[in-house]
Amino acid sequence: MEPDRIVRAALNAVWLRGLRTPAHWRYGVGIVATLVPSMLRIAMIPYWGLRFPYVFYFPATLFAALFGGLGPAWVGIGICAVLTTVWILPPIGSLAVSNPIDLVGLAAFIVADGLIAWIGASYRDLIEQSERQNAELAVRERALERAADEATAANRAKDNFLAVLGHELRTPLATIIAGLRVLHQLGGPDERARHTREAIERQANHLSRMVDDLLDMKKIVTGVVALKRQPCDLADAVARFLATFNGGQFKQHTLSVDAEPVWVNGDMMRLQQITSNLLSNAIKYTPAGGSIHVSVKGDGGDAVLRVRDTGIGINSDLVPRMFELFVQGDRNGSGLGIGLALVRRLVEGHGGTVEALSDGPRKGSTFTVRLPRIPAPSG
Repeated sequence: MEPDRIVRAALNAVWLRGLRTPAHWRYGVGIVATLVPSMLRIAMIPYWGLRFPYVFYFPATLFAALFGGLGPAWVGIGICAVLTTVWILPPIGSLAVSNPIDLVGLAAFIVADGLIAWIGASYRDLIEQSERQNAELAVRERALERAADEATAANRAKDNFLAVLGHELRTPLATIIAGLRVLHQLGGPDERARHTREAIERQANHLSRMVDDLLDMKKIVTGVVALKRQPCDLADAVARFLATFNGGQFKQHTLSVDAEPVWVNGDMMRLQQITSNLLSNAIKYTPAGGSIHVSVKGDGGDAVLRVRDTGIGINSDLVPRMFELFVQGDRNGSGLGIGLALVRRLVEGHGGTVEALSDGPRKGSTFTVRLPRIPAPSG
């Protein structure tokens, strides 16, 4: 059996065991899962010194979140933070930190580990929901062939999510750990410390956006999110987003915008989110030196938002599946595959449609959103 399949099977066993374990036992297992690496790190002080105080904690938090949920994971984070403060960060033996740089590192650890806990607990909820659906399907077995197909697709999506989760967490966490290492070695604020803090912040924000997309998708799938629709100018929604978008992300691309006023009955915040996800997708899959074009126009009874790029394009067999949950736009497994699925749900919530077109690999892509057009308000 391939190593990744062995890991996947082991984690599935952990999730299933945790889902069937009473709450107080889940807290106990979560506490033990974080106490063990904490004690191991403290025991290694004579050989390793006080460097890299948080290196063992991230996997323990992910395990606690997947097995027990968010509560046990945060209890574990608190235990790790207290033990590190008392036994690893100077002064030893006191619940105090003497070096301001260590305080920055401790805060960065809590933020990063908290985001990992959110991701693990959110995925645990998805697993629980999947298991509940599978149980219902088992009760209704030979009822409908389509139900069996959906269960198979759900299991495949779960496995793909696991593989992507490991890939996506690796780079941000490596940067966070390396940044904390630099902060610990510097011993005082300087230019290198500032750049390191900025790198930690960027990667933490990246994790935060992944969690936000995941939670947004969960809310929309379960029907929790209600759109606050009112007459608004689609071109204005795009312009508002671009005014707040991090322009530094376009420093390696050429961006052009052609927008004319066209009105829709929409949720301004969600229309900006649609624009954000489409532009982020274009930037992600367009190499440096490429161009991205955004247009907003009226077309009969439709208001049309179109994002066109000169990026890597899309294989013809993938085009029909681009807006499915957990489907990535390339074969490298980059991203969680949530952004475009979220776009489709939001567009459909507005009564519209979205489609992807591409002439093939390395020939760019075009994403077109069509929303029902309304007359411009008078006055």
